[in-house]
Amino acid sequence: MDEKTLEKQEKLDKDRENNKEAEIDYVGVNIKEETKQTEDLISKANAAASRMEAANKVISELLAKQERMAVERIMGGKSNAGSQRRSKEEIGIANARKMLAGTGYDDELFPMDK
Repeated sequence: MDEKTLEKQEKLDKDRENNKEAEIDYVGVNIKEETKQTEDLISKANAAASRMEAANKVISELLAKQERMAVERIMGGKSNAGSQRRSKEEIGIANARKMLAGTGYDDELFPMDK
C-alpha cells in the first residue's frame, strides 16, 4: 500500500470513530432520549388501541341488545288498531293551514270542519 492509501484508511477510521460519537449526539439530537420518547409513544398507542378494542366490544354488545329489543317490539303484535288514519287530503289541508297560520287566510281558505 502506498502512503495515500494509508492516509485515506486512517482518515476513514477517524471518521468511523467520530460517527460512533455522532450516533450518541447527532446534530444535537440524543438518540437514547429519542428512542425513549418513541417507546413512550408506542406504549401510549398500545394503551389507546386496547381502550378502543374494549369500547368496540361494549358497542357491539349494545347493538346486539338493541337488535333484540327491535325484534321483540316488532314481534310483540303492536298495531295501529283503534287509531284513525288521516287521508292524504286531510294531511294536505292541515299542512296548508300551518303555512297560512297567522295570515288570516287560513280560516277563509280552509275552514275547519267541527
